[in-house]
Amino acid sequence: MGVSAHDHCRSHVFNIFFGNMKIKLLSICAIGLSAISLSSCENIYEGGQTELPDVAVQLKAQIVPYDKEKPEAIEVGTAVGVYMVSSESDELIASNLKMSVDADGMIDTGDLLHYPKDGSKVNILAYTPYDQTVSENNLISLDVSTAAAAVKSDYLYSANRNKYMALAPVKVQFKHILAQVMFDIKAGEGVTDEDLKSVTMAFQNLPGQADFDLITGQLSLQDVSGRIPVNLTDGGHHSENFVLPGSVGNLSIACTLKGMTFTRQLGPFEFKSGNIYKFDVTVSEPGFDIVLRQIEDWIVEEY
Repeated sequence: MGVSAHDHCRSHVFNIFFGNMKIKLLSICAIGLSAISLSSCENIYEGGQTELPDVAVQLKAQIVPYDKEKPEAIEVGTAVGVYMVSSESDELIASNLKMSVDADGMIDTGDLLHYPKDGSKVNILAYTPYDQTVSENNLISLDVSTAAAAVKSDYLYSANRNKYMALAPVKVQFKHILAQVMFDIKAGEGVTDEDLKSVTMAFQNLPGQADFDLITGQLSLQDVSGRIPVNLTDGGHHSENFVLPGSVGNLSIACTLKGMTFTRQLGPFEFKSGNIYKFDVTVSEPGFDIVLRQIEDWIVEEY
């Protein structure tokens, strides 16, 4: 018997209806399985907060750039102070931890320093020599008003910001917080080498004291118009002074010879951390001349 047009149409509608139902049932099953799977993951991480593995921070210390052919390592046993701060919330995670440099140039963090388990970025700050008297505000006091005080203020500092969790060591490159000024002095007309032995010089309008924030890396001057003696050596032919980094509105140098004092204005000047400023000075009668010869990186072989 042949199939009527009516029966054929009813069969077609039946197949479409139940075929669509089958697709819907499969979709519902897939969604259910996904929900079960996600629920299982949330149970593992206690409420859905994913935690990464516990990873200790490793630090590799240098005192010259890593792109140099033979970077110099800090002396074995050097005491280093380390801070770790959240890059996002500024929360202080570790404060002034005392660590030391081993024979491989690694800063031995022991089991004291670990990355956040939520994978957030951190700032790792380090300085040396270690100072247990650092204030609660994470400040170190700097004083360059005399040669003796300046030597005690010659800190090295390294700021490593926005670091993600990593198994590889963080490359901690230290540089001087202070700047250095060198004078090479010679006798000019009417002045002998014997005369140079009695010459005195001083910086004027140069700040001598400041606080350095180990978290932000910022300097806060405590005085802005100091007079700092120039530390003359080698019979008055040479000098080396530590100075605070920053801009000076009107830097001047005073030179006293045979009871007469002369001053040279250098005008606005900026000293940058970790730089050496080399000047040539010619002392004559009367007066003296001073010229900036060179600015270079302040690199030390050992610390």
